[in-house]
Formats: sequence, structure tokens, C-alpha cells
Amino acid sequence: MHEEGTFAAAVICSSAKVLAAGIVERQAARNPASVGEYGAGATALTMDTEVRLGYLAEALATDRVALFVEQLRWIKVLCSARGVHEAAIRANLECMAEELQERLPEPVADRAVAMVRLATEELAAAPAETPSFLEEDGEHVHLARQFLLAVLETREQEATRLVLDAFADGATIFQLYEHVLHRVQKEVGRMWQMDEVTIAEEHFCTGIVTAIMTIMRSRAEPVVANDRRVITATVSNETHALGIVLVSQAFESNGWTAISLGANTPATAIADAARDFGCDVIALSVNMVLYVSQTADLIAALRAQPETASIPIIVGGQPFNVVDDLWQVVGADGSASTAMECPAVADRLLASRS
Repeated sequence: MHEEGTFAAAVICSSAKVLAAGIVERQAARNPASVGEYGAGATALTMDTEVRLGYLAEALATDRVALFVEQLRWIKVLCSARGVHEAAIRANLECMAEELQERLPEPVADRAVAMVRLATEELAAAPAETPSFLEEDGEHVHLARQFLLAVLETREQEATRLVLDAFADGATIFQLYEHVLHRVQKEVGRMWQMDEVTIAEEHFCTGIVTAIMTIMRSRAEPVVANDRRVITATVSNETHALGIVLVSQAFESNGWTAISLGANTPATAIADAARDFGCDVIALSVNMVLYVSQTADLIAALRAQPETASIPIIVGGQPFNVVDDLWQVVGADGSASTAMECPAVADRLLASRS
């Protein structure tokens, strides 16, 4: 992690609520119309601004502006769908830069403001909407559309049957995940971003997908064991567990024994599992940029534990697909862009140490 950026991030996080309130107060005084575009006005904007500061802090701690830019791109689409214009986002960022410059110590302020301004420049080129992930033809796309319709119409049993029938007919878990389940998850996420579905509908879809993945994992044909063990988990506070379920399945399909600790796992639990069950590799899933620093802290804590100090650590998830070298920044030994790549990465790491 970047030393100066980490200090800047800590300063911002420690005063995020005060900073967010000051930013919105400044924006309301200068451009009240831009605040009024938010459905709940200043209250909603203050909460959004505090989250935005969190993303800025992660970008500073890693010295990777792309993490902040990616969040602004996502926000632009979200806001556009809800009648909030790009000018309002720019007004918020300009007030953010001014508030940070005024309230933070000079070295910290200069670094933070420079990143805010750089990310703001990238905002203009970002699209105002996200195209559907189900528009183009492709493998199992018809099944994906049928599955999505069943989910949105709350026909859970039918949605489950559609996928399990395809599984019984010979489609693999990874084909169904990549072309149906994951694709539909991204589509529902896009629909929420575009204000076309509610959070409840998004969570309902995730629950069905997770259940289907669990069923398929239990029905998968056993493979010859290779006597290797992997511990899979997410970092503390990261509640998205679907990715790590698929990572576990990928390892099991390659003969590994996967010890899945699920979501929101503290370092001590991983160290205990390594001691109690034995472990050759640790695989960590991170879905949100807000948990990148926690990932670095977790890896550092694992390095400090005798049980896990020398075990190779693989990371993966959306932030690591945005920034190619982010796995090195957080101190991991390798990264996989998809769950299916994890076993091959693990094999290479173990081979390099033999």
C-alpha cells in the first residue's frame, strides 16, 4: 500500500461524516438546484458523499485513481437514471476538492484534491447508461432471459428448475454460471442502477442464484482428489458470498478440498482453519472497492500468524479486474480474473515454491 496515500485515506475516513456535511453545505449554498435534484435532498446527498469519500480513500491508499474513477462512472449512470444531471455530480466533486483543501493538512489535501480533479476530468467521457447484458446473442442467452423473467415474476421454483434441467442435460456449473446466473446477476444489478428494479428484487435474485449454486455443487460429479486444500473466504464486512462459493466449486472441480469460510471472515478465523484443517492456498474474494484496504490488512495479519505466514494467497473480485496490479499492492501472491482461473493460479504458485 502507498504510505502517504494510506495516511491521507486514514485522515479522510476518520472525519468522513464531517467532511461530507461540509461538502454538501458548501454545494447547497453555491448551487441549491444541484442538491434539490436528489430525491431526499441534502440528507441523501450527504450519505452519498460520505460513501464517495470512502472510495476516494481507497484510491489514495492504493495510489490507483482508477478505483475512484470506476465508482464515478457507476454513479453517473445511477444518477442519470434518477434525474440527477452530470453537472450536479461535478458540483459535488468541486465542493469536495475545496472542502478537502481547506480542512485537511496541506500534504494530505494536495494529494486528495489532485486525485479528485483527475477523476473529475474522466467523468465527461463516461457513458450515461449501461447497455443490457442480455441484448446480444450467445451461449445459453435464451435460458438467461427465461430465468430472469421467472425471477422478476417471483416464480422461484420455475427459475430454479430451468437451470437445474440444463445442468441435468449436460451443461456444466461454470457454463451455467458464466452464461446464465452471473449474466443475470449483472443484468439485475444494471437494472437497479438504471432504476428499473428495486433492491428487494436484486436481493431476491441473489438468493435464488446462491441456492442454485449450492444445489449444483452438491450434485456435481466427484473428481479424483489431489490431496491439496484451499481455504476460501471474504474479508471482514464483505457480505457478498456468491463469488467465493464459485471459487470453492472451481477448486473442488480440480480435485482440491475446499474449506469455505464464507463471507465476513476475520483473520483469526482463517488462521484457526489453517491450523485445524491444514491448508495449501488461501483464496480471498473482494467484491467492493471499499474493502481493498481491509484486504491488505487481512493479508498482513495472515503473514504475521505462524499458521498462515508462508501460505500462498490469491485474491480476486471486481476491484482486481479494474486495476491489474492491485493484487501486488495489497500484498497477495497472485490474482485470478475469474473463479475458474483460481486453481491454475494456485498450481503455478505452488509449483514455483517446490
